[in-house]
Amino acid sequence: MIEIGYCSRVLHPRLMALPFAQASNDLPDVNGEGFQDFLAEITRGKIAQALLVIFLAYLAIKISEKFITWLSEKVPLQYRLNIKQSLPFWRAFFVGLTLVVLIRLFLNLTQNNILAITGTVVVALGFAFKDYVSSVIAGIIALFETPYQVGDRIKIGDHYGEVVNYGLRGVRILTPDDNVVTIPHNKIWTEAVSNANKGKLEAQVVTNFYFAHDVDIQTVD
Repeated sequence: MIEIGYCSRVLHPRLMALPFAQASNDLPDVNGEGFQDFLAEITRGKIAQALLVIFLAYLAIKISEKFITWLSEKVPLQYRLNIKQSLPFWRAFFVGLTLVVLIRLFLNLTQNNILAITGTVVVALGFAFKDYVSSVIAGIIALFETPYQVGDRIKIGDHYGEVVNYGLRGVRILTPDDNVVTIPHNKIWTEAVSNANKGKLEAQVVTNFYFAHDVDIQTVD
């Protein structure tokens, strides 16, 4: 008779945890030294440079707004709105350039550091700034699809007025009763946008006339 025996071997808990420990050691330490390596050395000089860059960006945006507004009043009438509509592009350009300079000042953008922290940052920012990022993306898309531009008379939802400012997050309209309403760009995902003039200086206006009951309508026509 042939007896078949079974041999069972119980691994020590330390031996079982060894592969997992080795795998965990291969991962970057985001909360410890890995995160410190990701950040560059912060000095007073860099802080001063960052404040100077932010101030120059703010100054550049304000000067570009004044210059474009002034230039739009000096050119022929048919080019006025085209010049004003370039303002959102220049504002986004200066803001993007400022972000690039600040990132280069305070972060070490090596391949390992980027892989170590990108996932965590993206998830955190995704939840914290979900609506803001959605509005910014919608604003960038609106720059190319142009559902509204500066100078257009639009209606979004219950709000109607003239577009007086086009920002990264939202658009500002001036209503007929002289109220400035800020509408996030992400409304274009869910709301219909009614544009009365679509980049033109003229817009059709519908006016209701009311007459007394005893007025001869044929004479009025």
